[in-house]
Amino acid sequence: MADRTSKGSGGKPAGRARAREHIKRANDKTKRVLEAVRKNVNDNVEVLNDLSDGFLADDSDHTLSDCATDLVAATVACWGNAFDLYHEVVKTCLPDKKDPSTP
Repeated sequence: MADRTSKGSGGKPAGRARAREHIKRANDKTKRVLEAVRKNVNDNVEVLNDLSDGFLADDSDHTLSDCATDLVAATVACWGNAFDLYHEVVKTCLPDKKDPSTP
């Protein structure tokens, strides 16, 4: 029976192993980005729920100025969430650090 790792099999075992490792790293990065997006969406839904709870409350002391303040606070929170997402995606997409022992 022929050895499947020989040169005649269409590829070197080390090359296939590197390819599998590259695919694994890419899949891991994709999972981290998707998790960051999920967290961002959940955080923004929470901000909007808090905002709508404030608007729909039967609070006679809640003035138009309070509504504007709540709206600005929600906007700032959503922008903060967007920056958090941006930083997480950039951090995830940066090239992996190479082992210093390898050239």
